[in-house]
Amino acid sequence: MTRSSFASFAAYGPNGASTRVRLLDWAQYLGFDPALQDFLGTNATSPGVLVTNIVRVARLEAHLRRLRPTWDTTFIQRCASPLSAGAIEERLLRLSSYGVYDLDDAVFLPSGSKFYDGFRRHHVPARAAKQADVVIAGNAYLADWAGEHAKRVVVIPSCVATDLVVAKTDYAFHDAPRICWIGSHSTESYLVDIASSLLDVHRQTGARIRLIGSPTGNLPAALEAMVDRIPWTADTWAGEAAACDVGIMPVPDDAWAKGKCGYKLIQYGALGLPVVGTPVGVNAEILSRLGGHAPKSANEWAPALADYFGQSDAQRAAVGQQARSAVEKYYSFRAHAATFVEAVFPAGVPVAPATASSSVPRG
Repeated sequence: MTRSSFASFAAYGPNGASTRVRLLDWAQYLGFDPALQDFLGTNATSPGVLVTNIVRVARLEAHLRRLRPTWDTTFIQRCASPLSAGAIEERLLRLSSYGVYDLDDAVFLPSGSKFYDGFRRHHVPARAAKQADVVIAGNAYLADWAGEHAKRVVVIPSCVATDLVVAKTDYAFHDAPRICWIGSHSTESYLVDIASSLLDVHRQTGARIRLIGSPTGNLPAALEAMVDRIPWTADTWAGEAAACDVGIMPVPDDAWAKGKCGYKLIQYGALGLPVVGTPVGVNAEILSRLGGHAPKSANEWAPALADYFGQSDAQRAAVGQQARSAVEKYYSFRAHAATFVEAVFPAGVPVAPATASSSVPRG
């Protein structure tokens, strides 16, 4: 393979889901050095985090605004800076020999945050897409949007390394049914949207939610009482989730949710869990392929969950194994490796550490 240098940029650090799933997991799977500049290296860039690190933020902003590529390929996941309106990303992609822009959320929509909308962060995707040689979109909805701005668009879903994830084998209930939800503090409100159904199932079956994410939250007291919080870590999340009986992904039916890549469902399916999710955006396709239930309204969630809990162990095992097989076929790194390599490394995957890493200091 041809040697080439590579540098990547993202607003979030290695524990940020988008950076990890859309770039770092690919780097590990294919064996290339991502030479990542991840701004502060944090998994969040809220105003509070930025203000707390104001000196570093100022220094990094100054560095990014004067940085000129000395490497071949630039890969940008969402944005290079959380305070950018697109000028940084536009310049880096324009001046690079080859530019890749990765989009896994509808970040072209205003966020509703006066802080970020004031910085016009939602302008980044259009400016970056116009300059990139290729835009990688996580689903068809994002690809349709990108097609209005970009020269070339390739759809690659958010993938799981199924050969590294041990699937569930025991489908017997060892206590009350366990409902798995993996997510961040900011999306826990999606559970509130179906709270009445979750509470009904809890009263009828004793089911509990194993929430793998933030160790603290602000769910309503009645819902919090049926939640067991388990902090997410790269080493433990899979085992904790596989100990559950069903994985859920409720989302609202809005433009932002249509941009999501259904990664929760894909993770659950890789573990062999039966899945239940709102059929919004790409979720509808994923649920169909995984053989999951797709409640369209909040009051349909309780019957959907109760159906799984009423099945025999063998029936749930069959559903879980179908989900696992579908993830291997449609959402695994193996299934999309050739497409990723062709889109990101048309000259071949770098066979040596990227020389750009010395030019792109970490925050």
